[in-house]
Amino acid sequence: VTVLAVSEHSSSLLHAFPQTKVNTAVWTEVDTWRLAPSAETNCPDLRGTLAPPAHCSMPLSISGQLSGQIILLTGATGFVGSVVLEQLLRKTQVQKVYVLIRSRRGLSAAARLQLLSTPLYNLARQQAAKALCDIFTRVHAVEGDIAKPDLGASPSTLQLLKSEVTLIVHCAADISLNPSIQTTLRHNYISTQHILNLAQHMPHLRC
Repeated sequence: VTVLAVSEHSSSLLHAFPQTKVNTAVWTEVDTWRLAPSAETNCPDLRGTLAPPAHCSMPLSISGQLSGQIILLTGATGFVGSVVLEQLLRKTQVQKVYVLIRSRRGLSAAARLQLLSTPLYNLARQQAAKALCDIFTRVHAVEGDIAKPDLGASPSTLQLLKSEVTLIVHCAADISLNPSIQTTLRHNYISTQHILNLAQHMPHLRC
């Protein structure tokens, strides 16, 4: 299992499951990958270093890899997804972020994007003001529901995503402490299958 932690402090979450063997790629303030040993990437232990050996093909700069990319992000209204969105806007030059949001309690996906006005995005707003730019114009709400086939999106929305998206960041999940097995399967397993099915029809998808 490979886990991408949003910040150095996020990696501490992994210690809650010491029995789980994971390779961690931690997004740090110095903007580097810090990799645990992995046979798949043929990389030695690089944690605490800034430069990999020549034979390691894993790119170091996350912001460099994300620059100019068009991202489909799920779970942006949740605990993890909201932080990922903030980091994407503040620390990278992504071209566009499609945020998949389901309508809820009479609020459309676009209306639920009011989350961008919360204190979580204060630093992003301050940074944008200094640079005299509006980074929030990169964010586009997409109506849908990952628990449904084709993400519950309209045909035109599906075609838009298939033709443009180059990266998928899937953060949506049910993290209830005591859900039914049916709820867990629907929101965490079947929903991920729906994302994977859509990804197969994205010709420009990088990862």
